[in-house]
Amino acid sequence: MKLVCRVKVTVTVANPEGELKAGMPADGAIQNMPLPIQGVTHLNPLRYFLVIIHGIFLKGVGIDILWPQLVGLALLGPTTLGVAALRCRKTLS
Repeated sequence: MKLVCRVKVTVTVANPEGELKAGMPADGAIQNMPLPIQGVTHLNPLRYFLVIIHGIFLKGVGIDILWPQLVGLALLGPTTLGVAALRCRKTLS
């Protein structure tokens, strides 16, 4: 397990853009997915992050356009942290 973690960290540091896009479909592909699958992508923080990065660096848009993605990340972060804390507490008990 330690070897897998070390390799993952090395790949992420060496190629962060490729690592980010590895789990997400190409730009615009989410809109082409069936609606139930589009709903599932809302649970993936990369969806929001990549839209923000794409909007800022390639389109030059501001927070007035990207606020829905920021809200999504703001809600998903504490939720994920809460679930992780509960799972950790169960494991340690």
